[in-house]
Amino acid sequence: MEARRHSAQGRPPWGAIGLGLALPFGLAALILCVPVLGSALGQIGSGINSLQRATEAGMSFVFGYFGEGPLPFAETTPGASFILAFRALPLILVVGALPALLYRLGVLPFLVGALARLLCRRFGLSATAGFAPAANVFVGMV
Repeated sequence: MEARRHSAQGRPPWGAIGLGLALPFGLAALILCVPVLGSALGQIGSGINSLQRATEAGMSFVFGYFGEGPLPFAETTPGASFILAFRALPLILVVGALPALLYRLGVLPFLVGALARLLCRRFGLSATAGFAPAANVFVGMV
């Protein structure tokens, strides 16, 4: 197994590098060429947009004009009514809570484990080197 990862001369594993570069391009080509995949990705985007709209509606209900509600005064400078703590951070908190919910339901450990096993098999990585990017895909930006 070790000989598969590194050659005796210290050459990079060109097969793994080629697969790593071909995989995203192949996936992009599939999404662009297969209409069903493109529409499925669009549905996922619509779901995320509805999550954003629901968060904004909740913030408007709780905090009024601080959270996207109608202003009780005329806005003299465009964009001056944007308050980061009331408009952007709540969405960040909701998106940050989703991985915790998915972990509690057992979905996230299953997905991370499956992706880690796939990376280990396809790229000849160790378990730790396969787990780190797999986990980063799902919780890296949180």
